[in-house]
Amino acid sequence: MNAVLQRGPATAKQIIKAVSQGVSFSEADINELLQRKKRLAEFKAALEKQVADEDWWQKFFEHNKWIFGYGLEYVILRVEQPQAHVLGASVTGKDAQKADFLTSSGPAKFTVLVEIKTPQTPLLRGKEPIRSRAWGLNTELTDALAQINANVESWGNIGQDSPENKQFMQDKNLRRTVKPKGIVVAGMLNTLEQDQTKLETFELFRKGIHGVEIITFDELHDRARYIVERV
Repeated sequence: MNAVLQRGPATAKQIIKAVSQGVSFSEADINELLQRKKRLAEFKAALEKQVADEDWWQKFFEHNKWIFGYGLEYVILRVEQPQAHVLGASVTGKDAQKADFLTSSGPAKFTVLVEIKTPQTPLLRGKEPIRSRAWGLNTELTDALAQINANVESWGNIGQDSPENKQFMQDKNLRRTVKPKGIVVAGMLNTLEQDQTKLETFELFRKGIHGVEIITFDELHDRARYIVERV
């Protein structure tokens, strides 16, 4: 696909149509395929520029929902509601506890909550380990984890059962979800690569968490690149 995308848009469209006989590709589908390489480059450029604006990243992912698909460990098919309200109002209302995204997961259409931080969110803290081969966790990361856990609890036990949200779920063909999954996107794994003990601390921490997945921005970029290369 990369070789195809490097050709002009008109030529690329002709190639895709020629090799996809028997597969239903609309004009919009083909245009989306052609745009993904451009969006992947935008993702990489934002990482290199160290964009530290949470709103920018939330809008970027909102407009590039495919990045969360084809995951190697999980699949998020679509963003159902950005800045979802999980408690105190309808999912689209005001003055309520918020998650950055309410998404649907897999063909069963169960809900998943996503908390978006920035690539600059530190994963660990301190210049020295707190004990042999163990580093302290950064409070921004643990705060994000606490927030997503609170959102998961609120949405799972109260939010999704309000009359307004029941209607929203029905309209979106979403299922009531027991203990929704949470995802935190934060930091850069490559900031830990120079120290194996830091990598081990982070890996042990996130693998020991149940119900919430922590994925770094560079890992998410690699998954997006995988999607572009595999299409």
